[in-house]
Amino acid sequence: MLDNKREVYKSIVENVDGQRLHQISSEARNKQIELYLEQAEMAGEISMLAKQVETKPHLKEINAAKINKIKEKQKTNAEEVVKNEELYDKILKDKFKTEVEFSKLMTKELGAGFNLVGEEAFVKMGGTKGSEGFFNRKTNQVYINEKAALEARQLGTPLHEVTHAILKNSLKESYIDDQGVERTRVSEAGMTKINQFLDQLTPKERSAVEKRMEKEYKYYRNSNGNFILRNGEKIARPKNEYAEEYLTAFGDVLKNKKL
Repeated sequence: MLDNKREVYKSIVENVDGQRLHQISSEARNKQIELYLEQAEMAGEISMLAKQVETKPHLKEINAAKINKIKEKQKTNAEEVVKNEELYDKILKDKFKTEVEFSKLMTKELGAGFNLVGEEAFVKMGGTKGSEGFFNRKTNQVYINEKAALEARQLGTPLHEVTHAILKNSLKESYIDDQGVERTRVSEAGMTKINQFLDQLTPKERSAVEKRMEKEYKYYRNSNGNFILRNGEKIARPKNEYAEEYLTAFGDVLKNKKL
């Protein structure tokens, strides 16, 4: 019985943390866990009352009345769950709006552009469908997919992309590839700066950053955001193409409280 309750609680916490409530409001997270626990307890009580009737038929009407009362409580509980999610979404949107306004000011100071757009426009401008944002180094423009950024329930996307604009001139250089196409990469001086930064991390910090790099930044992806494979293996990008993302990855793990 205790093991079962422990598994139910663990499942509820994982479900709520998957909604990323804790990143905006610890109160909203704890309230949601409490509401889901009440739902689980009420469901268990209904199951127990229904099963009791199998061996004690004379309790059928009494238990049916008890079950109806519990179902009324479940309905009220479910309404509270929705209200809590709506409150969370309002907090998220208010904070996101503030972050967007701050990011606009930052990009303006940098001489770059900031664009908060819908997914269709985001993809049209070169973004990957479903991703939250990107920085176009050629046009010096930051693009944020408003729908994806809010659905991810995670603040930081606007400032994350502004970071790329800040880093553009300090770490990157332009070059012409074998096909005559102008591209950008981390300069030799930029690589030195990044390596110095990585050397200052603790083993725990470095491990978390490397895991993030493996998951998000180190390998080639297609236009749909899926890894490109060769003989079943992911294809790594040249290090000077993705090295600046070490700074992004460090910001990611801090933002997601992985350190």
